[in-house]
Amino acid sequence: MLLFSFRIHLDALRSDQGKDKMQPILSWTLRYHRVIAAAVAGCGFAILYFAAKAFGGDLDFAFLSDHQVRTICHFSGYGCLAVFVHAALRRNIWLSWTIALTLAWGEEFHQIFVPGRYFTLDDLLVNFLGVSIFLLLTHKLRLIQRVGRLINTIRVQQTATA
Repeated sequence: MLLFSFRIHLDALRSDQGKDKMQPILSWTLRYHRVIAAAVAGCGFAILYFAAKAFGGDLDFAFLSDHQVRTICHFSGYGCLAVFVHAALRRNIWLSWTIALTLAWGEEFHQIFVPGRYFTLDDLLVNFLGVSIFLLLTHKLRLIQRVGRLINTIRVQQTATA
C-alpha cells in the first residue's frame, strides 16, 4: 500500500516536471529499497539460524502440535521471504519465485548436515506452497490496486470533461 501511494505521488511530481520536488522522493526510494534488502537478509538469517538448531522437546503452542507449529513457521516464513524478495526485485514475480524456492530447497538440503535435523519432502512442499500462495496474493492485490487506480483515473477524466 505504501509503495502504491508513493507511485501516485511520484506520478504527480512528474507531471509538474519539477526536478527540485523529485529529489527528496528519489532519496526516500533508495532508503526504502535498503530496508527491503535488510528485511530479506534478516528473514534469510532467521531461517538459517533455526535450520541449524536441533530443538529439544516439543514446540506445542496454543493447542497446536509440534508438527503444526513447524508447518505454520515453514509456510509463513518462506511466504514472507518471497514477498520481501519480490519487493526487492521490483516486482519480478517469476525471478522472486525462483529465488525463494531455491533458498527453500537449499535450506532443506542444508538440514542433511545438521545433527538432529533431516530433509523432508513435506517441508519442501509446505515451503513451495507458502512461496506460491504469498506471491499469488501479492500479485492479486497489486492487480486490484491497478484496477482501482484505473477507475479513479477514468472518474477524474470524466469530471474534467463535464
